[in-house]
Amino acid sequence: MTATRRVLLLGVAGLGAAAMTGCAGDDGGTPALMTSPYADPARAAAHGAALERLLVDAYDAALRRAEDGEVGAVPPAVTALLEACRDHHRDHRAAWSATPAPTQLGIARQTLRDIGRTSSVTELAKVLEPLEDLAAQTYTATVAQTQDGKVAGTAARILPVEAGHQAVLRFVTAQYPVPAQQIGTTRALPPGS
Repeated sequence: MTATRRVLLLGVAGLGAAAMTGCAGDDGGTPALMTSPYADPARAAAHGAALERLLVDAYDAALRRAEDGEVGAVPPAVTALLEACRDHHRDHRAAWSATPAPTQLGIARQTLRDIGRTSSVTELAKVLEPLEDLAAQTYTATVAQTQDGKVAGTAARILPVEAGHQAVLRFVTAQYPVPAQQIGTTRALPPGS
């Protein structure tokens, strides 16, 4: 090995050590990543399953409102959109299949109440769109903060679908053009919420 390579390797090792020190918690011991609510793979996967359960339940409730005529005339394309989104979320819930049966998230009751109060397709979309945003941001945070490849991979495969749902729902609510923006994490719903 040449002297240049040794210097380079030592420099990289030093940077790695400095980065780990920079990631250390306040006590200087536990890396900050390990304190992330997404760090535990089982907890992050169970949370993903619970989030998908909420989305399936929300779309089922929206479809019932549409079928019962509670939101006025519903174009067949909108019904097809709601069914497709629900089916995607069923698939996503199955993607987290190695987890126990998903629990219900704390926001589920209020979400279903909000859907029950809608009286138009636009109002339905306005309730569903922030849920898709919440899901996309939650999966963005999951990918960024977990060290488990399977959890990160599952979240990364689901994330663009949620973002696509959100974009279509924004269009349904006349929020267009749909902004070209990065998906943040400020509205992410961490495990335990």
